[in-house]
Amino acid sequence: MNLRLSQSLCLIIGLNVGCYSTDESVVGKSGNLQRKPMVQAATANVAAVTSTQDATAKKLVASATYFLDIVTASGAKPCAGEINLNIMEDFSISLANSKAVCGNLTIDLEKLLGAQLQSGGGINLNKFSSDGQILSTSEIAGGTFVPPRPFIVGPLVQDVTKFIGLKRTTASTITVAKPDTGPALTAPGTFVTTVLEVNQAYTNKYLKQGFDKVIHWTLETQGFQGVPAKYGLLFKRWEWLWNTRPIMIPKIIITLEGLDAFIESKSGEALSEIVGEVTVTLTVKDYNLSGT
Repeated sequence: MNLRLSQSLCLIIGLNVGCYSTDESVVGKSGNLQRKPMVQAATANVAAVTSTQDATAKKLVASATYFLDIVTASGAKPCAGEINLNIMEDFSISLANSKAVCGNLTIDLEKLLGAQLQSGGGINLNKFSSDGQILSTSEIAGGTFVPPRPFIVGPLVQDVTKFIGLKRTTASTITVAKPDTGPALTAPGTFVTTVLEVNQAYTNKYLKQGFDKVIHWTLETQGFQGVPAKYGLLFKRWEWLWNTRPIMIPKIIITLEGLDAFIESKSGEALSEIVGEVTVTLTVKDYNLSGT
């Protein structure tokens, strides 16, 4: 594992779950957000990947506030709030704990946004490899992949031209040796990594200044029948917008099938509202490139 690769594996998130939404129907004409009922404030800190380096040695390049929206298959929005995200020079992330009470449900946002990465003894950096375009891993979130699955594009992007038109399909088989219940799981599937655009412009009505060096990419998952999404991070679709100069993350969209694995308190009536596909969206509201 070289130093550059090990420096590319973290990100530090602070999460405040409140009663707000980026949906136009709940935004007043003045742009002020109106309060939505039935969502209890909570805080979380989500560790996606932990580097072996001393975090204090890394340079903080930006701090930002994001809108968080969780949208169900029916179009309902059971949870909405804001996230405070610190971005390091190596695109590093880290987390705490989180519970959001939405009506009759208690959703564990810590698990939903990445706490599974800490299972099975944590992250082994030796399981990651890079070909200069895609960072892949053979083991993550309780799942082992043969061959290694793609994880993220880049993440250190110095020459964007080599990402233009990138589209790659990777067939892999996951094995979950120790699921929460039952025997070991195994299933084949594929990952499709696509770079949609490089040097893309991005802005929204909340930003004073947008971005024009965005690399926009997606990672789609197909197959892996019978394996819950929490194992191996088998989300149906990840969509990322990364600004390379200066380093910033304007938007993240995670789509997965089923939220049941992330719910603690349940009722039949409430569960009927979250069946099927669920999309979690983080949209930048404001940012400070000094990191202060």
